[in-house]
Amino acid sequence: MPKSFLMKINNLINRHFTSSSVLEDIGNISRWLNKQQYLAVIDEEQETIGIVTWKDLNTHLECRNVMDCDISKPRLSPEQNLFEALNLMKDAETDFLPVYENSIFIGVISLMAITERLAEVVNGTKQYYQKAIHDLRNPIGNLQGLAGILIDSITDKENNDLVRLCNLSCRHAMDILDDLLYVEV
Repeated sequence: MPKSFLMKINNLINRHFTSSSVLEDIGNISRWLNKQQYLAVIDEEQETIGIVTWKDLNTHLECRNVMDCDISKPRLSPEQNLFEALNLMKDAETDFLPVYENSIFIGVISLMAITERLAEVVNGTKQYYQKAIHDLRNPIGNLQGLAGILIDSITDKENNDLVRLCNLSCRHAMDILDDLLYVEV
C-alpha cells in the first residue's frame, strides 16, 4: 500500500467549526449551511454529538429541528489514515466525517481535504518518477554509445553479435523509458 494512504489524517482535520444546538430550527440550520459546509451539533450538556450537512437536510425533509435528523456518522480519530477515512466516507455516503480524540470532538475531515492531499502526493510522485527516468536514460545512453563504437571495431563475429545484441537491448530500454516519460501519471 502506498505510504500516502498510510498517512494519518491529523494534518487534514478542520479544527475551526461552528456549532449549533440539537434543538435548533431547521430553517436556521439551512441559512447557516448556506455559508458553511457543515455544523457541529451540540447537546444540552454542550457536548458535540455529530455534524449536520446539506445532504442530511435534503435526505430528511421531514425534520423540524436538528434532533429530528440523523446526524450520526462514523467517527474517526486523528490517528486513522487516509485509506480508512475514504472507506468510511464511501460506506456512509458522506463527504464529511467528525473526528474525535479521547471521545472529545476536535473537528471534521472532508473528502475535499483528502482529495487535495492526494493530488499533492500524485504530483510529487510524478516528479520523482520523471526524475528517475531521466537519471536512467544517461547510463543506458552511454552504454548504447559504447556498444555502437565497439560494433565498428570488433572483427570477431561472435563478439560482434554480442555487442549488437547489447546495442539492441539499450535501444529497447531507451524506447521503454521514452514511453514511460510521456505517460500521464
